[in-house]
Amino acid sequence: MNPKTLLYLMGHSDISVTMKVYMHINVEGVEEELRKLEEFRKAQAEVEKKNEKPVSQKMFKAI
Repeated sequence: MNPKTLLYLMGHSDISVTMKVYMHINVEGVEEELRKLEEFRKAQAEVEKKNEKPVSQKMFKAI
């Protein structure tokens, strides 16, 4: 989970408290974050390959 989100949810006043209590690094967590990064890079390359601009929410009309 994003540390800032966790800080808010737990009601901590300082990010250092959140980081000390809830942030434990393990191999599975690192692998998952690397997988997410790789997926992002692939998607970014696909967009660049197509030479398309990312879709903006402004392009959609609310129903």
